[in-house]
Amino acid sequence: MTKKMTKTALISLVAVLVLAAVCTALVFTGTASAATLSNSGESSTGVEVKYHVEGGWEVEIGAGMTLVPDEESDLNVKVTKAILENGKNLSITVHSTNNYALQNGDDSLAYTLTKDGTPFVNTSKETVLSGINGKSNLTEDADVTLKVKVEKSVTDKAKYSGDYTDTLTFTVTVAQ
Repeated sequence: MTKKMTKTALISLVAVLVLAAVCTALVFTGTASAATLSNSGESSTGVEVKYHVEGGWEVEIGAGMTLVPDEESDLNVKVTKAILENGKNLSITVHSTNNYALQNGDDSLAYTLTKDGTPFVNTSKETVLSGINGKSNLTEDADVTLKVKVEKSVTDKAKYSGDYTDTLTFTVTVAQ
């Protein structure tokens, strides 16, 4: 090795060592300040240790359907994820636009929406599922199957051909 190459290698080595020292100093100056304990008697300090869990919820609601007279159709509502803040509750409600009637112009055909055999009546919003965090009946993977049915005796009285429709609006709320 020549004298010039040795000098260049030595300068490069010094530069790498200086850079390593500066980087190490930068890493340590970015950390939280540590507590200082003195040696006079007993001393103690607390250090917070934490872990953050990202919250959220997901609810699956079955697709629209075409009813067949005198046959029940299933409408599934399922909570697939429910991680909420402590004390918060998740509630799912349903509301019928036409008071549980299928509309075609000025004609309507009544139908039923039931949960566990109990029919919904059109209050402002009816509870499908509610609760979480050990409150009431809702946990992750909670689900309910609603039954939808129109009677043939009702459909036989239809005035018009074509589609008779209603909209069921499901609302998910998270609150205290």
